[in-house]
Amino acid sequence: MEKALEIVSETCWDGDVEATKLQKLELYEMAGVELGLLVKPRDKLPNKDSEKQPATNDENASYSSLVGSTGF
Repeated sequence: MEKALEIVSETCWDGDVEATKLQKLELYEMAGVELGLLVKPRDKLPNKDSEKQPATNDENASYSSLVGSTGF
């Protein structure tokens, strides 16, 4: 437990990806997690929000609308 806490607290999780992967794998081994049982991010089912297309705002259309509505 102490070694796991040391890894969690001392690892720079937003740093080097390869270094964090090694630390993560060490934690998995300590916890007895089999790597074959893990779901990869690309294998996850899409959620409702991922199906929505981002709204594209046409700045010129908005500006033209504003100018038109003010009477210029």
